[in-house]
Amino acid sequence: DKICFAHLDGDMYTSIHDSLRLVYPRLVLGAVCIIDDYGWEGTSGVKIAADEYMADKLEKVVPLATGNDWGFHGAIIKT
Repeated sequence: DKICFAHLDGDMYTSIHDSLRLVYPRLVLGAVCIIDDYGWEGTSGVKIAADEYMADKLEKVVPLATGNDWGFHGAIIKT
């Protein structure tokens, strides 16, 4: 029922939006949700879906990397 860590790797708008819709409400305070490929132009739907879903939330997606060897990721920390 409660989630303290999630790693979403859906690569597409629908899969990320659906995952956030199911996961976000179950995140406990202080929980971390990593979104793979957030900000990578090859999977632009990921960033669009995440930003759109989080638009009315207190938290925003924070970019973690910008194209180095680690790739592109975003994080949400539930407050």
